[in-house]
Amino acid sequence: MKKTESGMTLVELMMIVVIIGIMAAMAIPMMNNKPDKVKAAVREIHQAITTARMFAMRDGFIVSAKVDAFGNVQLIQYSVKLISKIDDKTVKTVIREIKPSYNKVTASPATEFVFTSAGETQQGGVNLAITDGQTKLYVYVGKIGMIRTGTNEIAVVQ
Repeated sequence: MKKTESGMTLVELMMIVVIIGIMAAMAIPMMNNKPDKVKAAVREIHQAITTARMFAMRDGFIVSAKVDAFGNVQLIQYSVKLISKIDDKTVKTVIREIKPSYNKVTASPATEFVFTSAGETQQGGVNLAITDGQTKLYVYVGKIGMIRTGTNEIAVVQ
């Protein structure tokens, strides 16, 4: 009578462990990449708002950076130099449209930052939260045109 042995050899077990290790080594960087994508979206939104401020200061016209709930930014130049003169007859020209390269972010509150020729905003300080559901970063725009980013909300001083 022949006796059959069942089971796995040590070499087979070692091969399984090596394969699992290789798969884990490939999966871990992909999971850790999400915060980098939110940081990239925050960087792009920060740069768009800064560009709107620079255009306003350079050209002397009112320029706004309109951020929607998906992090898309429209830079709009108005045909007037004073905020008090913006009305329905004011000509608005879209200078540039910027969409974050990572399109699964949300921005709240959706807002429009209006910059004067002095680089100041009409509204006080605003914290704009950018998130992908797990990571949340903030872009802060102050009344005097200060633009900062960070992991915490900045206290709004009116």
